[in-house]
Amino acid sequence: MSATALPNLVSCNADETEISTTFHEVRPRRSLTARRALEIDRVAPVGHDKVGGPGRRSFMHVSRNHLEGSLSDTSLDRVLAACRRHLVTGAIKLFDGKRTARIELRAGVIDRADVDGVVVRAPHDELRRFHGEYEIDQQLPDLTGDLGGSALAEGDVSGIPFVALMRHCEHHALTCTITVRSGDQQVDLEYKAGEIGSIFRNGARDDDAIVDALRWTDARFRVAAPPLDLDVEGWPVVRAATSPFTLKDARKEAARAPRASSKLARRASTIALDHGEGRQLIWMLVVLLAVAAALAALAMLI
Repeated sequence: MSATALPNLVSCNADETEISTTFHEVRPRRSLTARRALEIDRVAPVGHDKVGGPGRRSFMHVSRNHLEGSLSDTSLDRVLAACRRHLVTGAIKLFDGKRTARIELRAGVIDRADVDGVVVRAPHDELRRFHGEYEIDQQLPDLTGDLGGSALAEGDVSGIPFVALMRHCEHHALTCTITVRSGDQQVDLEYKAGEIGSIFRNGARDDDAIVDALRWTDARFRVAAPPLDLDVEGWPVVRAATSPFTLKDARKEAARAPRASSKLARRASTIALDHGEGRQLIWMLVVLLAVAAALAALAMLI
């Protein structure tokens, strides 16, 4: 095996470490699993970037929102216990040969589990039969309650009022940070298990800042799950930067559809009247009303 070219550390933030991938060859120092190697082993050669094109630098990220490991090293019970202690919301995938399983966690508690796409009613008994590999992927729920596929979510208060976003975090017992920004003002709310902990305005503790944030009408927000605690065992996965999903109010979207349909129906009826089809229907209705009136008069005479 050729010598390993080590990446150049560029920067680090709360949940991801950014590393440059513009080097000749990379080989993982240790194979994380028998099935998967570090994703950094598949980067483009020097001078080429799969996204940016020749001559541009590409960047991958080490994220503790996504871990993987082996069930031969760490038992599933131990993984689940750590996720329960740290109130993890997201998905755990298990791999054992051709068999796969998926566990959905809400605040560390198993909400749903399936094996090969079939929901299991006694997940602990069925899942303990897996002895292959596991992946923990921290994900936030969207407004329908389904997992959104990312540990980051964003949106604006014109689509989702700030108070509705707060209720969403409380309802799903989320452990996360809401950052809302309007102009040069920024307010951060730290949640743990759906309860507000600390409130900051522009980096300084300010419990009254939430009152001002609730009045903002032009603000954007971001919801971020914290990096998985070191107590949750597994190797961080090197991959592209985490992309946030957009929080949308599905109820508003569903409400717009019937209104659009009714508008189309009214438009269609107008077009039908213009082409004479509606006039024929009106004449048939007049005839039916006349017949009904005649029958009613006849019944009174009898």
